[in-house]
Amino acid sequence: MTDSAGNKLPGPDSFPGPEGALREVTVVSLSLRGFAGLAESTPAGIMEFLAAYLEALDAVGRTHGGRRIRALGDMILWVQGPGGPDHAARACHLSIDIAHRVHELHGSFPRLPPIEVDIGISTGPAVAGEIADGPAVIGRVVELASHLRSLNPVYGTQILLSGSTRTAAGGTLAVAREIDLLQIRGRPAPVPLFELMLPLDQIRPPWLEDFTRGYDLLRAGLRPQARAVFRNLSERNNDPVSRLLSERCAAPQRRRDD
Repeated sequence: MTDSAGNKLPGPDSFPGPEGALREVTVVSLSLRGFAGLAESTPAGIMEFLAAYLEALDAVGRTHGGRRIRALGDMILWVQGPGGPDHAARACHLSIDIAHRVHELHGSFPRLPPIEVDIGISTGPAVAGEIADGPAVIGRVVELASHLRSLNPVYGTQILLSGSTRTAAGGTLAVAREIDLLQIRGRPAPVPLFELMLPLDQIRPPWLEDFTRGYDLLRAGLRPQARAVFRNLSERNNDPVSRLLSERCAAPQRRRDD
C-alpha cells in the first residue's frame, strides 16, 4: 500500500519498530485439544498433521490478515492489528475459518482420532513492536486470550471471546452468544464471555432465543426458571453450554460472608 508519492504506508497489521508503542489489538490464542497427549500415545502422523495445521493457519491468515507472534508446537498466538479498525472482526472470521479447516484435515489423517482446535480471542491495549525474533505484543489482552482458550473444554465450545472483542466486532458476527461472566484476578469488573458458534451456514439457530431468555433469568437470580430452560435446551439440542448452566443452577449457592 503506497501513497500518491509512492511511499509505503503502514498496513492494518503493521507493527511499530523495536521501541514499541501502545496499540489496540486483537489477540487470538490457539491450541489443538489434547494434542500433547496424543503425540505421546499416537506419534505416527503427528508431525505431518502439525505441519498441515500451520500451513492451513497461514493460508487463512493470508485471507484475513494478521501476524503469527509465537508458535510452540500446536500452541500459537496470532495478532490482528494494530493498524486497522476492523481487527476484531477479522480475528473472529479467521478463527471460524481455521476451525473449519482443522475439521477438514481429518480426512487426510485417518489414523488419527478427530482433533479440534481451541481458540480464545480478546481485544484491548498492548505494547506492540518488532524485535529480533519478529513481532511481539505485551499486555493483559494476551493473558486473557490464552485464558479463554483454556476454558473451551469446560464449556464444550471451540471459540470463546471476550466482551471487548464482541463489542469491537460489531454486527459482523453472525452467531455469537453471551454464556457467562468471568471473575478475572486483577480486573475490577467481570468479563463477559461469548461463544462464537460454528454453524456451517452461519445462520442463527432459532433456539438461541430460548437460550438468551434462560441466560437473562440466570443473571436475574431466577435459578429454578433458568434451569428449566437450560435443561430443555440441553436435552433437545444437545447443547453443552446449556447442560453446564443447568447444572450450575441446580448447585447450592455459595453464601457470601457479611
